[in-house]
Amino acid sequence: ATQLCDFLLQIAKEKTDWQYIDISEIHDIKHAKLEYADGQSKDIADKEKLKQLEKLLSEAVIIGYSPKTFDLGPKLALTRKDGKVISIQLEKSHDFFRLGSSFYYDYGWGMNGAASIDNLPKLLDILGIKGWSK
Repeated sequence: ATQLCDFLLQIAKEKTDWQYIDISEIHDIKHAKLEYADGQSKDIADKEKLKQLEKLLSEAVIIGYSPKTFDLGPKLALTRKDGKVISIQLEKSHDFFRLGSSFYYDYGWGMNGAASIDNLPKLLDILGIKGWSK
């Protein structure tokens, strides 16, 4: 089955703009660029902030495909030390993101109830912004 899955992924990559990126590819980040709100952008080069960002995002849990209620907007490009760029699209109201053009991840623990953690404020703090401008 793995060989068939790999073959189907290869066809999807060749014939469409679908991009599968595994969460394990978020490592050795040397630069991040955030694009949000009507063309505004912000570069993140501070090593400590990049370590925090890498830790937060690389520990996210896959949730699969999103419901249509997700409000994706801000884009985050993570550049690794080897030059590879990882594309992430952030959800505006919750601690979810889409990695590449494939799966959605939760970078806060839990989706319901008192045990849930909302890490969106933590992400905004790492990025050095107060929120997504309307």
